This record gives sequence, structure tokens and C-alpha cells, in this order.
Amino acid sequence: MEGNYNPAMWMLEVTRPGVGNDNGDMTDFITVCKESRHFEELGAGMTSEGVLRPLPSVPALAYDVKCAATKLARAMFLMRRFFLIYWRTASYNLTRFFISVVLGLLFGLTHYSIHTYKDVWYFVASTIVETPYVFVSALLFVTIIFPMVEFTGFVTFLTYWLYLSWHSLWHAYVGYIMSYVMPTVDVATIFGVLIISIFLLFSGFNPPCDSIPQGYKSIYDIDPMKYSLAILTAIGFGDCSTDRSGAGCNTLSGDPPTCFAIKHSELHKNVAFMVIFIILYRILVLLALRFINHMKR
Repeated sequence: MEGNYNPAMWMLEVTRPGVGNDNGDMTDFITVCKESRHFEELGAGMTSEGVLRPLPSVPALAYDVKCAATKLARAMFLMRRFFLIYWRTASYNLTRFFISVVLGLLFGLTHYSIHTYKDVWYFVASTIVETPYVFVSALLFVTIIFPMVEFTGFVTFLTYWLYLSWHSLWHAYVGYIMSYVMPTVDVATIFGVLIISIFLLFSGFNPPCDSIPQGYKSIYDIDPMKYSLAILTAIGFGDCSTDRSGAGCNTLSGDPPTCFAIKHSELHKNVAFMVIFIILYRILVLLALRFINHMKR
């Protein structure tokens, strides 16, 4: 046999006739193997005790159960075997994963679309759609009135516009509540005008805060317009810039803090109350959408 030649290939070539077999002699390798010293050593080793014949000192193996391993051990080995070799094909697994995702989205979106007018999403849509219109209309109003009443300052302009927009949003949300709670548009209009009139009456402007009877002070304290009026008045007439050129630098007779109970130091508190009222009225809108249905008979 040549060097670095495959022994298995060499055995096939010399023992089997076929294409490429150029071995001229007909050597009987079986006879050569049986007559060799290695065959005798192999036979002696196989017939020794402990190989093909049991050892006299070792008792025969006997099992009390059908299987030597427990059921749990066999199950664990089979699980390990399946997880190691049961892979199918990568394309098969990727295909069924992709189909599962597509079917999940298809059926999910089909049933999800049934809730197009679900109260939560109707509430979210009605909340968002009103915002740009209110902010743009408030911007137009402030842009015209701000220089005409001689208010100054870009920051003052922005804050005045922002809080006026929030006040207008609250008015819009009051209209939402009336339209959802009342059975008809006419009834909603009547009650909306009534509620806004009551809020305007007890806002602390006319009559002023110190003229409201003590028995009606509780209505004044929970009036959202009170806080809107206090914010806009404090921004316009209570904020004095460093160059003392704004309307807030003019000294009044003390009417805003005493007669109307409006103080610039309470601006942040009033803003917090305005935000709370806006959130509260949106929650009332959501509850009205959820529990009130005028179509029931």
C-alpha cells in the first residue's frame, strides 16, 4: 500500500474486482488473515473469561423490573434526544412562524376593527380633534387683542395664549358632556347655557368675590371660571417686567387682590386647578360615553 493512502479504499480495491482494479494476483485475504499471528491473539482474547464467557466470581445480571432506568430517567433522555435532533428544517419552522404571525394579525385586526366606536377610542379621538381648532382660534384672538390692550412681552403672549386655549378647551368639554348626557341637542343647549351662566355668575368678577354671599362661597370655590379668570388677569395685569413697561407695572387701587381675590403669587396654584378641572371633565365625558345610551328603549 502506498504511503498516505486510505486503508479502507485499499482493502476495497484489492478484495473486490471492479473498475480500476489492476491487481493481477488473486490473493485469498481470508486465508491469510486466519493464518496470521493477529488472528490467533484475537481468538485467544475473545475466548478469555469476562469477554465471551462469564467470570465465575461475578454473578449473573438479574433485573427485578423490565427496564433498568426509571420512567423519569427514560423520559428525560428522550426529551433531550428530541430537543437535540428534532429540528425538522429551518425553512419549515420559519414558514410556520411567519404564517402564525400573519394569521394573528389578520384575525386580531378583524376583531379589533369591531371596536372602532368603542367608548375609550371615541373619547381619545374627540379629545385630540378639538385641540388644534381651539388653539388656533385662541391664537387668532390673542394676536388681535394683545397689542390693542397694550400687553407686552413675547413670553407673556405665549402664556396668555396657552391658558386661554386651556380655558376654551374646558368650554368645549362642557359641551361634550351636555351632548352625551342629554337626550337631544335642544336639551343639551339649554343645560349648557344654564351651567355656563352659573359658572360665569360665580366666577368672582360680577359680582366680585367680596360681594358673593357666604352661603354661595362653596360654588365660587369649585367654579372653573374662577381659576381661568385669575390666571388671565394675573398674567395681563399682575406681571411686571424688568423694564417696567408692561401693563402689570401700573399701580391699581388694590381691587384685584382685595375685591376680586386675584393674586399673582397664586398663579401656579390656579394653573394646577385648571388642569385638574380639564382632566375631571374629560373623565366625566368618558363615564357618560360608557354608561349612558339614549338609544335604549
